[in-house]
Amino acid sequence: MNNFFLRTYMEAKNEVEALEYAQIFESKLAAFCQPSLFKVKKYWKIPDHFEISFNLNTEQHKMEKITKLLGTQWEAHGDFYIWQHDNKTTFIFDKVRWASLEYL
Repeated sequence: MNNFFLRTYMEAKNEVEALEYAQIFESKLAAFCQPSLFKVKKYWKIPDHFEISFNLNTEQHKMEKITKLLGTQWEAHGDFYIWQHDNKTTFIFDKVRWASLEYL
């Protein structure tokens, strides 16, 4: 079993909307792994952003495959990957503005 930790920051008006986004995002992730919601919390640095994090378990996929399924233009930093929103990148869920993925 391959275990990953995915941390994302998304724009959301409030905690209710952030929780709705977490559920939508979790259903998208379930198409290729077993996601488990870890945290939904207001991000202290940016008032309209929430941290939404998941533990991801998968039998079949390795880090490179997971990053390709999640989005484009990841920056690799050893076993740690960073994704940032801009006009050249895409992500599986369009509310995400920043993400990190690490192998556990």
